[in-house]
Amino acid sequence: MSIIMVPLFILISCKEKDGDLVGASVTSDEANAIAMNNYNLSTINNVELRHLSDEEFDNIPFEEAKDKTPVYFVIKGIDKNKKEVIVFVNSNERNFNYIKY
Repeated sequence: MSIIMVPLFILISCKEKDGDLVGASVTSDEANAIAMNNYNLSTINNVELRHLSDEEFDNIPFEEAKDKTPVYFVIKGIDKNKKEVIVFVNSNERNFNYIKY
């Protein structure tokens, strides 16, 4: 099921540019690097590319990000203080990233 869902989410998040469809401009590797470097993750346990739930979308800390794609990399891991955290990275804008403890 998840094999079908990821391409479907990517397709849904695509936008048209000069008549061509383009997908996420942030790669999974870039999202992981943001999580590791910006939020001091020592371990990444799970990475999903998906639409945020309504509650998650309402909790985006950047008002201007709410006009962008609702598709984020949701990265679950452990930080250097051994706390479980979730890092959200917008699939089209590297600067829109935040953490939830």
